[in-house]
Amino acid sequence: MPFNSSIKVDKGKTLLDAARKADIPIASVCGGKGKCGKCKVKILSKVDFLGVTKREKGLVTEKELTEGMRLACQTKIYGDMIIEVPEESIVRGFVKDKAGTKRQIFPQPVVCLYPIEISIPSFSDNESDVERIKRELKKMHNVSVSRIDPFCFKAGPLILRKEKWKVNVVVSWDEEILHIKPKNDKELYGVAMDIGITTIGAYLLNLKDACHLASGSTLNPQIKFGEDIMSRIGYIRENGIKGLMDMNKTLIKGLNALIDDMCRKASISKKDIFEVTVVGNTVMHHIFLNINPSSLGLSPFTPFLSSSITLKARDLGIKINPAGNVYVLPVKGGFVGADNIGVVLALKPYLSDEDCLIIDIGTNGEIVAGNKDRLVCASCATGPALEGAHVKHGMRADIGAIEKVTIDPKTKEVEYKVMGDKKPKGICGSGVIDVVSELFKARIIDSSGRFKKDINSKRLRNTYGMMEFVIEWAEHTATGRDITITQEDIRNVQFAKASIYAGAKILLRHLNIDRPSKIMLAGAFGNYIDVKNAYVLGMFPYATVSQITAVGNAAGEGAIFALLNRKEREEAEKIARKIEYVELTLYKGFQEEFLDALYIPHRKDPFPDIDDLLKDYQ
Repeated sequence: MPFNSSIKVDKGKTLLDAARKADIPIASVCGGKGKCGKCKVKILSKVDFLGVTKREKGLVTEKELTEGMRLACQTKIYGDMIIEVPEESIVRGFVKDKAGTKRQIFPQPVVCLYPIEISIPSFSDNESDVERIKRELKKMHNVSVSRIDPFCFKAGPLILRKEKWKVNVVVSWDEEILHIKPKNDKELYGVAMDIGITTIGAYLLNLKDACHLASGSTLNPQIKFGEDIMSRIGYIRENGIKGLMDMNKTLIKGLNALIDDMCRKASISKKDIFEVTVVGNTVMHHIFLNINPSSLGLSPFTPFLSSSITLKARDLGIKINPAGNVYVLPVKGGFVGADNIGVVLALKPYLSDEDCLIIDIGTNGEIVAGNKDRLVCASCATGPALEGAHVKHGMRADIGAIEKVTIDPKTKEVEYKVMGDKKPKGICGSGVIDVVSELFKARIIDSSGRFKKDINSKRLRNTYGMMEFVIEWAEHTATGRDITITQEDIRNVQFAKASIYAGAKILLRHLNIDRPSKIMLAGAFGNYIDVKNAYVLGMFPYATVSQITAVGNAAGEGAIFALLNRKEREEAEKIARKIEYVELTLYKGFQEEFLDALYIPHRKDPFPDIDDLLKDYQ
């Protein structure tokens, strides 16, 4: 695709470096390590450059090389070049909504607006304006304040006199005057943010009545540095302070754009936003706060900061009212981040008599198990396969992604649904789950995940020694190439689902729980997958389909709870202290459980609904 962009870079830089500098959204799942093969570009100009690298030879076919295709991360620039970016290598800005289920919350805001009328200064009452504001707040509203934000200094005296001493005062819960408003200006808003590895969700609310005004989702712009946690940590390690600054500035720019968009939707001014709450995994948490996350890439994965923190928006570069505050929820440690604390805060298993199992499925899976007596949590390395990465024709949930798939068990023909009703260019996570489950139900693969070579279907073939199944033929795709699922793709899905299953089972065993009363799937991915197909794969232990429910973006809801009710912030602190972290890789029996869970649905454990789900495929 032509972007009509020109960019100057130093000799020896890669095409991916140039694309990042020009903000051209080339896919880079591995962060430019030459491992994923997703950053293919076509070189149109005849130029001298270094030969094909060893990494490229395994990821770019001979036919593609003759057509001028190269990996952007491996091709270094030594002269003028004209590059075309193929459709399948482009990262689009479309994302599925991260809005979650709406649960009831009673406002007890951390920021309040108080109308006051101050006596006119005189020789008999010549206290300073600020002291008289404090006096009236105490007298009229029984509110004590101990300090005032310096940003009130410039306009405060003018507003008081222009309004004839009748004003509205914005006060934070920790006794700070944040702003002095004209008497008719009663606007008071807040924003809750969930910073995910792939997407960011944000919610704009009225702090006075908890009314939801707008929401928005966007791709995390850090994706250009890599699509998983370790790729982004690797970028920072390689580039030092500059790498961290690149990541932080890119993220803050994306967050501000999201705030701007919500303000336009709701027709409000950013200057009336006085509070922001933030959740995210531990790496996103650190990068947002401009903390180097490199320690999280090394065992024992220790964070620099785990407690909650409140900072001024202006110090973080968040463009709301400059006196506004940003509250970041605590993290538990390692890869169990503030987003997991937000999930627990929203779903409140710590108040439940029932045994709960909560699974937040993403590039990094997070699991919580327990009840009001005891809670445990863990992080499992699901890998990016469940989000479409590390799959030959995988892609994120974007326009042109196949998101739903069915396979006729008799004819082996395929039907599918594409996001945006366009020609397909790849397959996203929910579609990948469907494909593998449908292949099993249609008896095209066996319980070990292997293709059955005796299947009589033109869709099943051997390509360069790798068995694969064709989902759609080249003439019907946006890329002009067949879209397939390979034996390696199936293995990657098995590894991801086994990691979730084994992790959940270990936590239940740790609590001596035979089987959970309910299983809750948190996150956008849990909202869009076909639960029955995930069940057929054997993703969830000791459950029936009826026990499994999708609860939406619970992490984002936890951020909303913390925004609207200061008591919820106290709860978040208690959760972080109370919940127990289990390191799965050190737990006796985890490896055995993982290996057994590779089977579809599982080598040993019962799946009560499985016969009903498979009866139409016998």
